[in-house]
Amino acid sequence: MRTYRKCDAVHIKEMGSIHKGMSHECYHSKTGRVYNVAQHAADMLQTNKGKILAKRISECIEQIQPSKSPDSFLQHMKEDDQEKKEAKEKDVWFKPALHFVRTNRERPELLEPPPMNS
Repeated sequence: MRTYRKCDAVHIKEMGSIHKGMSHECYHSKTGRVYNVAQHAADMLQTNKGKILAKRISECIEQIQPSKSPDSFLQHMKEDDQEKKEAKEKDVWFKPALHFVRTNRERPELLEPPPMNS
């Protein structure tokens, strides 16, 4: 068993062998934040099907697992910090790469609005 704390990102992974503490099917394979921990359950904030209001649901500890989404964010932050240090040593301007757009080796086409006729 893993110990969960407040503000941990958890992923709901239902186990069919344990029916106690199972949530509704609309919450299966969703990610939420823990806001309260009890002896056998964790209460979490969860958005349901794109709605704005956050639902507060209670899940049995066996039905959840830690989410891996914060790990990738922290990894990107560490890489950016390392690149910043290297750029500072070389006195070079540092600009982090946000994302890449693949063009399949074709030149990008510049889109411009049509000229106004007056």
